[in-house]
Amino acid sequence: MPEGTQNAAILSRNIQDYVNKGGFRSLANETAQAVRDKVRAAKLRGRGGSGKYTADKWDTAILSAERRDGPTYLVCNAYDADPLAMAAANLMIREPFAVLEGIALTARAVGAKEVYFYFKATNRSGYDAILKAFNESQSSGYLNDISVHFVGADAGFMGGEESVMLEILRGRRAMAAQRPPYPAQIGLYEYPTVIDNIETLYTVTRIINPAATSDDKKSSGSAAPYTYKLLTLYGLDGKPVIVEAAFGSPISQIFEKSNIALNQNTVRAIVVGGPEGGALGPAAWNTPYDYESLAAVNCIVGSGVIEVIPAQTCMVEWARKRMEYLAKESCGKCVPCRVGVKRAATVLATMTSNVASDEDMATLTDLLTYIPRGSLCGFGWNASRAAQTAQAAFPDDFSQHMKGECPFHTCAPQRSHRYATKGVL
Repeated sequence: MPEGTQNAAILSRNIQDYVNKGGFRSLANETAQAVRDKVRAAKLRGRGGSGKYTADKWDTAILSAERRDGPTYLVCNAYDADPLAMAAANLMIREPFAVLEGIALTARAVGAKEVYFYFKATNRSGYDAILKAFNESQSSGYLNDISVHFVGADAGFMGGEESVMLEILRGRRAMAAQRPPYPAQIGLYEYPTVIDNIETLYTVTRIINPAATSDDKKSSGSAAPYTYKLLTLYGLDGKPVIVEAAFGSPISQIFEKSNIALNQNTVRAIVVGGPEGGALGPAAWNTPYDYESLAAVNCIVGSGVIEVIPAQTCMVEWARKRMEYLAKESCGKCVPCRVGVKRAATVLATMTSNVASDEDMATLTDLLTYIPRGSLCGFGWNASRAAQTAQAAFPDDFSQHMKGECPFHTCAPQRSHRYATKGVL
């Protein structure tokens, strides 16, 4: 899958083609220790958005299993939580055998015999593809040392959060859990559980058995394939473009190589990381796409979605819509998230309705600070980012609304009066 290639190259849909390329060869050659050593040497970081080092998570699970003297479970997270994300669905359809090889290698590395393949129930084509590939692989004598359970769920945006995922697998309500302990310490059935994103598992195959995922179109001297990230880009036309980009690539360059124009006359901002990602003004469009650089500008890898915001977009209204969406998607378990996100959306609605007072800006800042500090899970930790970055990158939009006027005269009133701020915090 070369950098900047639309919709990603189809490598192997047929098991015989995959085996002929060297697929599954690693299952006969690699010991658990060798897999762990190679993944650690590659410095693989989880592709699900957190960026934790995969080998460290594996080590935690192995140590926990030794202490508890019980099984270890592996969960493949193939749930595209972001409605705009297409990474998991793309891999399930286009690279099912490489994904399954990565699952088998990871299960061997951490000593797991039972695997849960967790996916979005609406992704029927992806499920059909991965199930067909699994059955063919087992019939051909591969993957017989692991048991794989396929579990489809549709729990909205929160369905991709790891503790919510475990609750669903246990048959409970889709609500976040307190951590620590982390799943790698105590997870399914109170035993260590490694949760790895589907792209992480695919990348394990790239590290251990690169021949099986080789791409002849990739030019010599380019970055190692396991240093790439699968992204879903959205230009002004709203059509998704699936690409692979090397970590460290400037965001503007990723768009350029994907034939998506970035012009300040037509684009106001770039949003990196999905619904809980941050908005970047033109001055930050050359930010390198890597964990540290994105964190420095209050953005995240998140869902791997990068989208453009059209010019003439009021960023106060954009932030309001994001916060309203997140308020609806919150599982509601903890007060800072359940109440705080909704209140932040209400303050923004007060601003876009031009009925705000001077104290509302301070109230919004307090709320956006309090939500991540008091929330239970990653949803709440990241929920403030959209409004924070919009305020930081486009302060004039906010100051204009505080004066009673939308900078682009596009905001429709949402409220006819302010709410009482007493007791909000």
